[in-house]
Amino acid sequence: MFFALTSASGAPGVSTTALGLALSSPSDRVLFVEADPVGSSPVHAGYLQSAREAFDRRADRSLINLVDPTRRGQISSAFAEQAVPLPGSDVWVIPGLKRTIQADAMTSTWAPLGAHLSGLSRRGATVIVDAGRLGHRSGPDDLIRQADLIAIVTRPTLTALSALHGSLEVLRARLEATKAPAAIGLILIGNSPYTAAEVSKTVNLDVITTIPDSPLHAKVFSEGAELTAFRRTRSTYLRALRNSWPRLGSYIDGHRPEWVNAPRYTPALTTISASPLPGGIHA
Repeated sequence: MFFALTSASGAPGVSTTALGLALSSPSDRVLFVEADPVGSSPVHAGYLQSAREAFDRRADRSLINLVDPTRRGQISSAFAEQAVPLPGSDVWVIPGLKRTIQADAMTSTWAPLGAHLSGLSRRGATVIVDAGRLGHRSGPDDLIRQADLIAIVTRPTLTALSALHGSLEVLRARLEATKAPAAIGLILIGNSPYTAAEVSKTVNLDVITTIPDSPLHAKVFSEGAELTAFRRTRSTYLRALRNSWPRLGSYIDGHRPEWVNAPRYTPALTTISASPLPGGIHA
């Protein structure tokens, strides 16, 4: 499965939720891609507070290193070289851009990268992309449209839903124009002041899952915070992340665009050569 998480407004928790889902996945082959065009690496700056040295030794690895190989048609071989194992997990990370200005150089790389990730997914990998906020002029639109599911993370507030209205109109138009296979759905952070049913009716988009608004427990992923064994066991936040996985899969099956008839499909870009990714993931 290939999921892209994004948002329509600032700071609803896209990066934290994406990483939380990656680390809660039942799969033993998970790839987490930091594709936020704003740059920086939330995994490095936040989650790896206690194990940063392992990441620092690979500080030169980044999405930006795929630009030149992609121009030469060598994205498959170059991709695996950028992957970094996340300590204590089955997750491999492709670190994000180091600076916002680098997003402009990625414009022609997003589409081939999306095709490559789709190929990894078809071969059994679980791919999760942190795509940042919708609307960035050099954003990964050509990547996320090749996902199985575009999950828009939002809080159920009037301000957030107002921003979502405008962004959804543009996103839907682009997906239809390119006959993209991606389903679209919402991940709610919290359940007030509006319920999932109210949010769904307001923006005409179904809610995939609701994650409790729990800043303390979210810090496990955003800041590398530690929870006691008791708190981990009792955490409704962590339980919601784990329980989201069956819903993500079933949501795709019931929400494919009307122009996608077959249960599986071939992306627009299909030139994907065989190359290994560490951890047994192959493209």
